[in-house]
Amino acid sequence: MILRMLLGVLLASNVAAELVAVEVHARDRNRTGALCELALPAFKGRTLNLRMKDGTRLPLQVDAQGRATFILPRLAKGKSVVLELETEAAPTKRQVLVTRQGRKLRMAFDGNVIAEYQAEAAELPRQEIKPVYRRGGYLHPVFTPKGKLVTDDFPLQHTHHHGIWFPWTKTVFEGRQPDFWNMGSGKAKVDFVKLDATWSGPVHGGFRARHRFEDLTVKPAKPVLEETWEVRVYAAPDSPNAGWIFDLTSTQTCAGPSPLLLPQYRYGGLGVRGNRAWDHAADNPTQYLTANGVSDRVAAHATRARWWYIGGTVDGTQAGVAILGHP
Repeated sequence: MILRMLLGVLLASNVAAELVAVEVHARDRNRTGALCELALPAFKGRTLNLRMKDGTRLPLQVDAQGRATFILPRLAKGKSVVLELETEAAPTKRQVLVTRQGRKLRMAFDGNVIAEYQAEAAELPRQEIKPVYRRGGYLHPVFTPKGKLVTDDFPLQHTHHHGIWFPWTKTVFEGRQPDFWNMGSGKAKVDFVKLDATWSGPVHGGFRARHRFEDLTVKPAKPVLEETWEVRVYAAPDSPNAGWIFDLTSTQTCAGPSPLLLPQYRYGGLGVRGNRAWDHAADNPTQYLTANGVSDRVAAHATRARWWYIGGTVDGTQAGVAILGHP
């Protein structure tokens, strides 16, 4: 996952009339593999083409809400480009394909697996792991475009870590303290509820799913939060240093009239577990970097930053994950 680029997108005609072209400005930096979005409510659910001056055609994917997305291969700093709209798009075999694989969803592009979403709870990988650590509703494995694994699941000594997942730690609910992070305590859990939608396309594929946070400190267990995930995975641009780009939107609402309180704590709500090859290895130390320029893990711990990176070497190749807050 890499930094998502947002460009200035101007329409060359009124979208209420027939759209003829789109003009994109690079502004103050060089752009490579940049995601561009615009509203095209008249073309909901369709795939179109944008044609560049040299004849190159870029897929333009419009979702059911009229949100249109395309990937611009490159644009130099200070330059602009005009893309002509073609409403009859030729089919393309290059798709972000989302398929059900047992208890998982697999997301792949050009035959390369990008990531898998664990829907229903996973089987335990080792006999010594207690059943309380089973859960669904998370992303793992996650790969780089070169096929290098950057997440882990059920790691040794941290069995409660699951790829990319949402676990609140310090909470107060109706005077009790359910803990969704330390699963071994048995005080709370997060369950997969339902898969609402999946889609595939030449620009992005993804899914919408529901999870439920439950307080286990009372009998019967009491629902605390209802969560919806919407995940979009974008096609990687043709670039030597390309990375997969994900949009993960988590929407959490109270399951009833009682609020969930989140007292100040050093952990946030999003967890990312990196490749186990980076675990305390003197010859392959984990690499950290935040938007504040901090690369020391201890110094960065419990601080705020607009983005952060974690990575290291996997099979002799540099790999990692960058998490960027929105906006």
